[in-house]
Amino acid sequence: ARFKRGGKVPSPEECRELSMHRRVAPERRVAYALMSRTGARRSEAVAVQWRDFLDWEPLRAVNYCRHEVLGRIVPGTKTIDSKISPLNPWVESVIYAWICQYERVTGLKPEGSNYVVCKRYTRGPRRGEIHPYTGGLLEHYYKHHDREQVGLREELTLHDFRAAFRTHAQEAGCSDKVMAYLLHPKPQDTEDLYLRTSYETSCQEILKFPS
Repeated sequence: ARFKRGGKVPSPEECRELSMHRRVAPERRVAYALMSRTGARRSEAVAVQWRDFLDWEPLRAVNYCRHEVLGRIVPGTKTIDSKISPLNPWVESVIYAWICQYERVTGLKPEGSNYVVCKRYTRGPRRGEIHPYTGGLLEHYYKHHDREQVGLREELTLHDFRAAFRTHAQEAGCSDKVMAYLLHPKPQDTEDLYLRTSYETSCQEILKFPS
């Protein structure tokens, strides 16, 4: 492995490299960036559609309002109807790189209900079809291709990159209350948080993350 860090938490450098390495497919770079910098579950990251990106200020946001279960996309997240996370500039740069290639690779426009993390089959009876990833497929590519290509430690699992969101937030001095809400929102907590924390405050916390 190229990177040296103890424990099971990827370093900021490992998160960045996984999401920007040229040998990692651009759609998977987006999924990895969403996991490590918004705390998305893999099932939420693969279910994002282009319309889920919100042109809010001061940072754009992503609305996680569906997730994948056993190959099916279903409404809501695992714990709540939807959750909204600000996007820091580094994540935006990963998304923009995929936008620039999306139509050429998929034949679709990066808009509306088209899935962000999707692939075109190039062989077999489904050749030419476009399908969103499943969480299991993302895990497969991570374990059997991307981790080795990037030079990551073998003990790092895909879930560890979601765990990195909270750890890096603590190391950067982010508010525990805001980070806990962004990572594990509960319906009964939503009103209380919105009364106390504005979206602008959430953005300020997200901007503390290492780029």
